[in-house]
Amino acid sequence: MAAKLTVVRGKLAGQTFAVNYDETVVVGRDEGCNIQILDNGVSRRHFKIEGRGRSFLLMDLQSSNGTYVNDVQVSSMILRQDDRINVGEAEFVFKADVESGRPMPAMGVNITDDLQEPQIRRRFEESEVGKAPEGPNAKYSEVELQGLLATIYKVGNIINSEIDSERIFDTIMDAVLSVIPADRGFLILYDSGTDIIEPIVVRGCGDDGIDLNLSRTILTEAVKKGMSIISMDAMKDTRFKAGASIIMNRIKSAICVPLESKKEILGAIYLDSLSAIGAFSEFHLELLSAIGKQAGIAIERAKLQAQIETLFYGAIRTLVATIEAKDNYTKGHTERVTTYAMQIASEMDLADAELEVLELASLLHDVGKIGIPEKILKKPGKLTPGEYEIMKRHPNIGAEIIANIENIEKVKDIVANHHEKWDGSGYMRGLKGEEIPLGARILAVADAYDAMTSTRSYRRNFSEEEVIKEFKRCAGFQFDREVVRAFFKAYRNGKITPPDLLDLSDALSAEKKLAIAEEEEGGDDTGGAQGAPKPAA
Repeated sequence: MAAKLTVVRGKLAGQTFAVNYDETVVVGRDEGCNIQILDNGVSRRHFKIEGRGRSFLLMDLQSSNGTYVNDVQVSSMILRQDDRINVGEAEFVFKADVESGRPMPAMGVNITDDLQEPQIRRRFEESEVGKAPEGPNAKYSEVELQGLLATIYKVGNIINSEIDSERIFDTIMDAVLSVIPADRGFLILYDSGTDIIEPIVVRGCGDDGIDLNLSRTILTEAVKKGMSIISMDAMKDTRFKAGASIIMNRIKSAICVPLESKKEILGAIYLDSLSAIGAFSEFHLELLSAIGKQAGIAIERAKLQAQIETLFYGAIRTLVATIEAKDNYTKGHTERVTTYAMQIASEMDLADAELEVLELASLLHDVGKIGIPEKILKKPGKLTPGEYEIMKRHPNIGAEIIANIENIEKVKDIVANHHEKWDGSGYMRGLKGEEIPLGARILAVADAYDAMTSTRSYRRNFSEEEVIKEFKRCAGFQFDREVVRAFFKAYRNGKITPPDLLDLSDALSAEKKLAIAEEEEGGDDTGGAQGAPKPAA
């Protein structure tokens, strides 16, 4: 085991998980995650840790509530010994090399002082890159210039097609190494606030147990001054001594350019050659500088996209909390229903795009209640027929509210139809069977489960046994049988539990719970009693 994550707080407290250098560990609420945390504050895929050389990189996966390391929200960072990672109610402690007792290096690549003197230094302005000088002193021939522009265009398309911050760094390095002949490549991020320079992507470095040294001189010139640099012949550096790194002594030439957005320098791209002196030319310097500018803008765009999504989901949760604050009995209902719906959907193998739509629809499914009079929402007893007709308007009100958001048609359809029933007796449109969107059918089961297991002013919550019997009774009439089967499967595996499992009025043992779920999942018994039953709560 190269490293371990120990849970010190939350539902998995006391458990330890291995993290190896050659693997990626994903943490989240989804069943497919390596570490699954059934916590409403944890996103479906919350963060990942992957080995990068001899380091471990943590990356937030555009989670709704953010990933915090040592109480600071991060999008990505190299982990160090004893770092504390917080997501939702869970807290992890990261430790590396726990079996060998070897200390973890601060990074898999060492930034070493003054090993190389830059031999070509240029500060490229955006307007200069790829521009052909006029007259007899033109740098490139027409053919070379055409090749340069074509390459910049090709690489730009590759980089700018990737908006997922989880993959953007690898995409950039793949694009660079596809057009520039280097033995090794490094994508390095720079934090101007902490003055930390850290490699995020390392390519072409064998696991030979030898530290790799990069020149602080070159990196500092790139990230602090925006210089693009070539060191033509590293072996000519007179400061190499007998004790210098073996790897460093093998480097023949190096090239480094800044990663720049329009606002700031985000890091650098650093390439080197172990096989050829003068491996890089000014042509390569200009090409890599252009890529660095495109890549910096792409990274900035991906970060902005992640921030916008975080703000969007944050605004939705704030709106939902405002609505739920009107009624103490429904506090936390939306987050619980979202969790249940995602677990059911995972059992049904929905694609990632469908899961994203369902998650957003689940969060928004009761937003229409903002248009329902508070005296009805907070009524301490059952609703009158007239009041019930008013309450039944909330799916349509919700659909009208979210219709103002672009590209959200599928979400709107789920919200509008989550009170439809399999036999056509639901509202508002009386849809039947597969006319009802699958997401709405899943949401209906999740919504009913939370309603049954939550206490109301006019009734107690259902026991687990009662919940199972109710779903069995209503499958094929109120609910889609396949969705109910997926619910039973998730329930049997412990992925769905009521909000206060130990406080249920008729709580059953774990063994009895498992036996009931297995019984209900088998055969055709999920159809329940004959004839149309009364609807589940």
